[in-house]
Amino acid sequence: MVPAAITVLDKMPLTPAGKIDRKSLPRPDSIQLGGADYVAPRNDLEAQLATIWEAFLPVERVSIRDNFFELGGHSLIAVRLFAKIKKLWGIEYPISVLFDAPTVAKCAELLRPELGAVAAGTPISRGPKYRFLVPMNRVEGSRKLPFF
Repeated sequence: MVPAAITVLDKMPLTPAGKIDRKSLPRPDSIQLGGADYVAPRNDLEAQLATIWEAFLPVERVSIRDNFFELGGHSLIAVRLFAKIKKLWGIEYPISVLFDAPTVAKCAELLRPELGAVAAGTPISRGPKYRFLVPMNRVEGSRKLPFF
């Protein structure tokens, strides 16, 4: 695992008890980890999602095609990201969604129909209870059943 950013400190900030004061640690300098081919958001939803991602990830800007995990995203950031989405739009997804929709563009595709339903006042139909199960051992052409 390669860290997304490294910040060198002269000394660690400490609490009065002598422990590391994590709240006083500086945020890592912004870095651009994505590909060189930046693709700007094409609509308001993608722009809002890109802004949210930029707030949680250590990058200057997020292309709609940048992969969440390649930008330094991990499960704790994903939890915060989806909590923000729930707070803004009232739509709740499990973080496993990021395995199938790891880019801003794909997340926007996933959210767009439900946002339309929310705006129209229509109850959201989420389909089967377990629609976001993630197969752990999926092998193309295999006859074995996947483990979820």
